[in-house]
Amino acid sequence: MAQVLFEPDTALQDSITYDITAWSLPYAYGLKAMASNSKINTQAQSAPSAATPPLGEAMGWGTSYDSFEDGKFLAALIKANINVRYSQKPLTNSGKNWKRGNLFILKGDNLKNPDYATTARQIADKHQKALDPISTGYATQGPDMGSDALQWIKKPRIAVLAEGRVSSYNYGEIWHFFEQQLKFPFHQVRANELNSRVLDQIDVLILPAGRYTLLNAPDKKEALLQWMRKGGRLLAFGSALNAFSGQEPFGLKKKENEREIDPLLPYEDQERESMSYLTTGSIYEASVDGSHPIGMGYTKEYYSLKLSADAYEILEDGDNVAYLTKTAAPLAGFIGKKAQPLQKESLIIGHEKMGRGGITYFVDNPLYRAFWENGKLFVVNALFLND
Repeated sequence: MAQVLFEPDTALQDSITYDITAWSLPYAYGLKAMASNSKINTQAQSAPSAATPPLGEAMGWGTSYDSFEDGKFLAALIKANINVRYSQKPLTNSGKNWKRGNLFILKGDNLKNPDYATTARQIADKHQKALDPISTGYATQGPDMGSDALQWIKKPRIAVLAEGRVSSYNYGEIWHFFEQQLKFPFHQVRANELNSRVLDQIDVLILPAGRYTLLNAPDKKEALLQWMRKGGRLLAFGSALNAFSGQEPFGLKKKENEREIDPLLPYEDQERESMSYLTTGSIYEASVDGSHPIGMGYTKEYYSLKLSADAYEILEDGDNVAYLTKTAAPLAGFIGKKAQPLQKESLIIGHEKMGRGGITYFVDNPLYRAFWENGKLFVVNALFLND
């Protein structure tokens, strides 16, 4: 089992397989790892205390933000109606250097909640999260606490489309993500209920992978567009992107890979030939724009698990949060030789603005089977930070 979980590049006996072919834990968790043929002596250590000091005369607390555990902490704060800000730029305050994306809980933002400090400390203790006092609103370097660079995070009303040709697998993954991991509420919405009145009660609408005809009906398409222009945010996963590709006013364009299978190829060879256009779970290293709200907390690279050979062009007028470069090649797992060229210079995560709102595209599934830990913070950011 240890070999299976830590194998950096799976060796296949045959490319025809029924399941994913890449699952290495360092990639799944986004960790730096190295291999050794000799025994490494280790010594057990206790985890440092994350006790939060009393607020006292300080004006608030600051804390780091660079993992899904931090995302769960943020979700708990928002669920408890505690107002939080994140910094869009690095800064130095109260003798500490704060990275882009770090969180700040300020007294001035929570004046209507007299118990916010006690609640915040309880949540921090539960999540083993250290909070550092902020003693002044003035930064010695970078933006001050009152700057527009410190964005207030609103509590979103979230809904997931739950019927029609929706992938039961992906819907289940999204449900599990909210209920068991993020522990944040969401509503289920049926496709026939999507009208202006219902959309006005939603801030974020999630479309699991599936086949959609939402844009085929002019009234539903216009209702969605008006909702986004007023501030609504749409999150589309996997095959749901097909509903927007090539559709005005969306700029998403799918790459086409014409299959050229010899019609006289013997039946017994047809399956193997078709595999050259597919992937059964391969890992690619994507470049990340860590300055974008959806990319907050990430370094410059992200390991993406590709479960489909579908590929989309880099957005010309949108935000390319994560993407593959022209030298992209699989790090692990199987992808057919005729599918590989399609992945070069392709989108992994993108965002298009539509008035005050917009749509976020997740080409690959960052919630796959709940084990691809390194992708979950992208979803948290799309829900809470990209407003």
